Amino acid sequence: MYANFGQLNDAFAVLMKSRSKSESTWNFLVCAYAAQGDQHKAFTLFVKMQSEKVPFSKPAVIRLLSLCCNKSDLYRGMEIHNLIRMGGYKIDVFVGTALVSMYGKCGSLDIAWKTFEEMSRRDAVSYSVMIGVLVRYEHNYDALQLLETMVKEGLKPDKITYVSALDACNSPCFLKEGRYLHQLAKQSGCGFDLVVGSALINMYGKCGSVEAARKVFEEMPEKNVVSWNSILSVYVRHNKGAEALKLLERMRHEDVKPDRITLVSAVDACTRHSLVAEGEMIHEVIQESQLHEDIILQNALLNMYGKCGNLHRAQTLFKDMRVKNVISWNTMIALHAQKDDIDEALQLLCRMQQEGGLADNATYACAFDACGSCFAYARGKMLHVGLIGANLEMDQFLRSALVNFYGKCGKLETARAVFSKMMERDVITWNTMLALLVNQGAGYEAHELFAQMQVEKVKPDKITFTCLLDACISLGLLSKGKKVHVILMNILDHFDAVLRTALVYMYGKCGDIRGAVRAFDEALAGDLIAWSAMIAMHAQHGQSTAAFSLFLRMQQKGIKPDDITFVSVLTACSYSGFFDEAFYYFTFMLEDCALLPTMEHFVSLIDLFGRAGCLIEAESLLCIIPSDTSAAHFLSLLGACRHHTDVERGERAARHVMEREYDFVSSYIALCNIYAAAYQGQLD
Repeated sequence: MYANFGQLNDAFAVLMKSRSKSESTWNFLVCAYAAQGDQHKAFTLFVKMQSEKVPFSKPAVIRLLSLCCNKSDLYRGMEIHNLIRMGGYKIDVFVGTALVSMYGKCGSLDIAWKTFEEMSRRDAVSYSVMIGVLVRYEHNYDALQLLETMVKEGLKPDKITYVSALDACNSPCFLKEGRYLHQLAKQSGCGFDLVVGSALINMYGKCGSVEAARKVFEEMPEKNVVSWNSILSVYVRHNKGAEALKLLERMRHEDVKPDRITLVSAVDACTRHSLVAEGEMIHEVIQESQLHEDIILQNALLNMYGKCGNLHRAQTLFKDMRVKNVISWNTMIALHAQKDDIDEALQLLCRMQQEGGLADNATYACAFDACGSCFAYARGKMLHVGLIGANLEMDQFLRSALVNFYGKCGKLETARAVFSKMMERDVITWNTMLALLVNQGAGYEAHELFAQMQVEKVKPDKITFTCLLDACISLGLLSKGKKVHVILMNILDHFDAVLRTALVYMYGKCGDIRGAVRAFDEALAGDLIAWSAMIAMHAQHGQSTAAFSLFLRMQQKGIKPDDITFVSVLTACSYSGFFDEAFYYFTFMLEDCALLPTMEHFVSLIDLFGRAGCLIEAESLLCIIPSDTSAAHFLSLLGACRHHTDVERGERAARHVMEREYDFVSSYIALCNIYAAAYQGQLD
């Protein structure tokens, strides 16, 4: 009676006083406490049952297993599993599924899989749970293969199965599998379910197919705020800010009330595209809603104003916030750090601590970033001392920020010492150290560090390989680059356009044109960066015809060139002395592609004039360029003057170099060479 009316403590007291305690009452109370989420009392009662040798029921076991949902609960879950075995209880499909779920939540994938395989019978729910566990641990291929096995065994996936399987399709390489799941869901009648529909939208968004995501959304017979949020987040993720804001307006017209997630996505769209006016309008909408004091939205607005260059508005909003959490403080510290305002960033950290706020890993990471950007070694060192005193357990981001700070301040050996002393080093920390070595020109040391990383069995990611390939490019290490390529193919399931382009650059810069062509052929056909890299490689090797041919093929495939592509094309013209082609491509860039010329484009033309001996044109162009010219550009002209023995123009170019550069030894030597060549010419 007491338990039925929710008075569990009274029921427990009555049970303890009773001489005759029925088995069903014990189990009922365990289930009731578990249903309320009271882990302590449920397990206390369960232990009491064991001491009094009261048999436990299947529902009680399932309820208790559902309470084990963290790594710290693994021991309890295993204890229940052992009791089931020792008591001779049959592990049927329900208990087996509960055990699989428990092990998955408690961080033991191997035991979850073993338990699943040992089940004498498995139903659709068992498969769904195991698929969900595999997805949680990012074993996406295994999850999709298990779904295929499930279908082959004649079991019909339900909407929970589809949602889990669709979560596994989280990158472009899974688009084919995602489409297959979409067809399967349609055939089973789940395709237009609200939950499955939202999962399909998310899947297509993660796989890079925005149009397919939009089509699923438009075809949904019913939509709720979750559906709208799903398509909105897809637009934001793919930098389609204008479309995201139009969708928000459409929501309002269709009387769909935006929730916190909707508004956070909308603010994020404004942040990514620096849409201050639109962001202010959304701020007004938030102010008029019941969410005007929502801390998550206020933090998003802080970030939006700061990232869009209106730091004053961010400061005003921060000052007016009645409640501030650690994210609010971290956002403001990060915004000042990004502006290299180290004084304000560190003052905010002091204020936070004075007002009782507890600085976390992100707080210190932002502060170290500020010190590193401003080369404030002494202040960063003091901050490090304070961090040690705070006895804070460092996460991967703080460890990386600390190493990065010392590296940026030129203390590479200190950075290495801090890195070496770290008890835990994840891939992010290793990548930070690798990047520092590569940026300091220590490419060989970077590869040695990578060898150590492999010994310690830390799985590299695409950033690791990008750093290693950069080291190969800067030092021309073709043999090491090839080894990296082999390791990359063996470790990564797929590699994106950035890595493929880095491979093209590496082979090209190291002189292996065939290797570059192979890497290019394997790259994504629609990737502009890969095309630009390939054109640049041919240009640098004097293969202008091949560069022009690639540029034409690129346009035929509907890929629009950008300013970097045209730098490579003009470089090809310069190396081969193609005047007419250079002016054609320069005009094409201005008129057909509506791209404004940058200094790099003008430099290519100046180089072309210089190589051809048209020094008057080269000097004239340098004087009319609508930007500050550096010493390097006049050095280029000076080199051409030396080649063509133009003393007067060479003197002017050298004077420009000396005005712009303190160390003008190179220009002085070049000028001496011009004088020597001119004198030799007079003797001849």
